[in-house]
Amino acid sequence: MLDAVDAAAASAWLAEERQRVLDGPTMKPERTRFSEFVARFVERRVALGELASAKTRDRWRDVLENHLIPAFGDFFLDALSKIDIENWKAAQAVADVPLTKWQKKRVEDAKANGEPIQKREGRRYSPNTINGWLRVLRVVTVAATEELGLSRDPMTGVKDIDASTHRTYTDESPNSLKPEDVPRFLIAVNALFPQRAAMVTLGLVTGLRPSSMRPLRRKGAAPDVKWDENLILIRRSHTRRAEVMEKTKTAKDQRIALPAAMVEVLRRHVAEFCKPGTKEGECELLFPSAKGGFLSASVLDDVFERVGEEIGLTYRVTPRAMRRTFKDLSRAAGLQKIVEGSISGHVTEAMDKRYSTVRPEEQREGLERVVLLALPAPVGAPPSQPANPKAAPKTRDEAPENALPVAKSGEESGEAAENDNGQSEGISELAVACGDRSGRGWVRTSDFHRVRMALSH
Repeated sequence: MLDAVDAAAASAWLAEERQRVLDGPTMKPERTRFSEFVARFVERRVALGELASAKTRDRWRDVLENHLIPAFGDFFLDALSKIDIENWKAAQAVADVPLTKWQKKRVEDAKANGEPIQKREGRRYSPNTINGWLRVLRVVTVAATEELGLSRDPMTGVKDIDASTHRTYTDESPNSLKPEDVPRFLIAVNALFPQRAAMVTLGLVTGLRPSSMRPLRRKGAAPDVKWDENLILIRRSHTRRAEVMEKTKTAKDQRIALPAAMVEVLRRHVAEFCKPGTKEGECELLFPSAKGGFLSASVLDDVFERVGEEIGLTYRVTPRAMRRTFKDLSRAAGLQKIVEGSISGHVTEAMDKRYSTVRPEEQREGLERVVLLALPAPVGAPPSQPANPKAAPKTRDEAPENALPVAKSGEESGEAAENDNGQSEGISELAVACGDRSGRGWVRTSDFHRVRMALSH
């Protein structure tokens, strides 16, 4: 019963009560922890194909399981603050990289055999690695802010670590073969790893990524090698396990017209290592494994390491050197930028610079031509010529025995820089502790399990 009130007040009260009934009961929204949201988030992204490649899913799994969930998993998202993230970022910048499981095994084996254990100097995470973790965290917090209606994104104002003084490649180790070292490198590959020689040769003369070469089909319903046309079609990508993406890394297909010499290298490879009646011969891949499937992502790592040692290179090279070496070879061969870009897929100046290694000889020859234009000639002297003019492209008869022409056509496509981040380690046991304002110490094992299952397909 209402106390005695006038008609206007009674009418207002009745209207409020009616609206309250129409609105239904109000409930305080349930707070969500970081680990719970991440589990739902990655399950949804995998289901929608937003984490398309196996390599991308592996990278997300490593970052979440080994870095972000242990650090922030038990935080309520509405309690996670910028200072929490900044403190974690600063701690990672001075943290030592833990031993990998293989390094741990070597230490254990050495102890078991009574062998001396080599002291390992502390190695810090690179700024690029930590910035990769921050990129994943930023994607998560942006989504959480929108979906949960948070008052602010805790990553707002969090900057990447300055990587301007961190050198991935240096003058001493550019991860690019000098043009004069390429022929003897290929000779050694042929001698030590003949079954990989064609793949390495194709990579050096076209700049193709290993992930683009591993899924190339030489036969079948949709072959990527057009033998009669001397063409290869780059339209698939393979990263991990037996999973193939039916698109390239840049989502743009390429057509590369190969010179006859390169096609002959591929034909000899098929005749020697894909013989009928073998698992390799039955497989439709151009570069199959001994079991007739895809080669592993690390198949060329040992090739480059051992060959570099065998020929006495004074600098270290990895399979990524193929793409970088191609840029230098194409420049030395005088390829026009539009042609080189159609083969490598680099169409921006930034990518062109990123993958190029300008040698001192190139600078010196160029400056010699500048000097001839800039300095006045003595009176009465005949026009001078450069001390070391750039040689015209050699004919096939004049080329070194092991040299191969470079492909000369294709279609333009974009380039996204590859970036490997993270160090895989097992998930530590979860400590159960009483929570503070953030509810720390509450991460559920099931949240880890959901993340692992979603990203392990």
